[in-house]
Amino acid sequence: MKKEELVDALIKNERTPWSEEDREQLMGFSAEKLQAVVKNAEEDAPAENDDDKKPADADADADADADAPTDNKAVTVEEYIANAPEGMRDVLRAGLDAHKAEKKELIEKITANTRNIFTKEQLQAKGIVELKQISALAVESKPAQPTAPDYSGLAPVAPVDNAEGVTEPLEAPVMNFGSEE
Repeated sequence: MKKEELVDALIKNERTPWSEEDREQLMGFSAEKLQAVVKNAEEDAPAENDDDKKPADADADADADADAPTDNKAVTVEEYIANAPEGMRDVLRAGLDAHKAEKKELIEKITANTRNIFTKEQLQAKGIVELKQISALAVESKPAQPTAPDYSGLAPVAPVDNAEGVTEPLEAPVMNFGSEE
């Protein structure tokens, strides 16, 4: 094939990312490189004929279909935990217990507030994130109590009583660095 035919084949092939805007760049490739790209695009193409499948592939597809859920029925938490891998069952149960305990604690905190307008049933229906947000608002703040001013440490210093009533100043030491007298 000529270089132009290879570029046309790549642009027309829907499985490649090349478009008409890439024509100039593709023309810059060598013919060998273009042939390799066309060959890769053809190899990546899925088989168009289902008869080409091997019987082993058909069995594998049937097994995969059997494992896939056939309907979208809701799975309960207990069913989900029962179907989890054995090492994860304890982790899931412990996490669920911690979640329930935290939710119960938040509901008790909210309902203890005198200004609460929610029923326990309404709070049970809410998610834990929303309960945390409501709980943060449910903290009852105490009204500010006026406090008496604190004047400690502002009194004048009391005079020191000594026997003579007069303190003698210390004599300043003489420091002479210039001579050794």
